[in-house]
Amino acid sequence: MEWWQNQNSPLSEIAAKQFGAFSALQAVDAGISADLHDAKVTNGEWKRELPGIYSLTSCERDFLKTHYQSYYLWTSDEKGKPQGVFGYSTALGLFKLPEPWLQGEQMIVPLSFKPIYDLPETNLRLFYEDLDSSRVCDISGVKATKPLYTILDFIKWDHGDRMEVRRALDDSLREKLFTMDDINNANLTVEERRLMDQLIEELPWIELDDGIG
Repeated sequence: MEWWQNQNSPLSEIAAKQFGAFSALQAVDAGISADLHDAKVTNGEWKRELPGIYSLTSCERDFLKTHYQSYYLWTSDEKGKPQGVFGYSTALGLFKLPEPWLQGEQMIVPLSFKPIYDLPETNLRLFYEDLDSSRVCDISGVKATKPLYTILDFIKWDHGDRMEVRRALDDSLREKLFTMDDINNANLTVEERRLMDQLIEELPWIELDDGIG
C-alpha cells in the first residue's frame, strides 16, 4: 500500500482510487484552491500530467495506468464525470491485443463534448460519437470499447494495417475475449455484419460452417 493510500486527506483518498491521478476540479472539491495548484507543481508535490490533470509525486505508480487515467479524467464534464471512452489502437492496447499503429491516444467522446480543460499538447485524437453503452466496458479504472466493437470500428474506418486488425480478431477469439456466438448474437447493423463476416473468412482456421453470419 502506497503512502497516499494511508493519508486521511480527501485528495489522497481520491488519488488512491485513480492510480495517483486527479483533476483540478477534484482538487478544488477536496479543499485545495485553484490558486495553489501551480505552487504544488513548482514545489514538487504534484506533477502536471495534462492540462487540468495532476498526479501525486511521492508515490510509486504504474506509469501506464496513471497515463490512461489522466487522459480519462481530462474528458471530465463540469460535474467531474469523465465522458471519454478509449477506442481504436488505445483500446486494443488496453486488452493487450495487436494494434494497427496510430499515433498517440484515441478517445471517443459524445457529440456534445466540450472540454473544460485546455487541449493537451500531445497526439490525442478525439472521435465524436454517441456510443451505445453495450459497446463499452470498464478496464483498469477507465472505459474502453469492447474488443469486438473496437475491431469493427477499425474495419468501418478502413484505416490501419488490415493484417493487424485480423490478428486482433484472431487473438480475441483464441483468448476468448469474445466468441463466435458473441459475434452472431451481437446487435450489428447489416453493414457491420457484412464487414465482420468478411474479416472472419480471412482467418484460415475458421470453419465456415460454424454458423457465421
